[in-house]
Amino acid sequence: MELEKKTQGPGEVVIEYAKTIRKLIKRVDFGRNWTEEQKIHFFTKGLKTDLSYALWSLLVLKNNPTTDMAIELAQRIENN
Repeated sequence: MELEKKTQGPGEVVIEYAKTIRKLIKRVDFGRNWTEEQKIHFFTKGLKTDLSYALWSLLVLKNNPTTDMAIELAQRIENN
């Protein structure tokens, strides 16, 4: 499955990577049944390692994190 293998490429910014992940999720989750946790898992799974670790350390502090929240936090980390 392409979604399983997708990783953030060299020089690929978070917003570009996030757009690709969202498209891949829509292809697989045609019934729109995936939870936010499942979507966040696939988003963070392919992020650059340092970015992924930093993001998870922030997400665990949030109540009911969303994919949008994860993407926004990842962009903030990337820009710092």
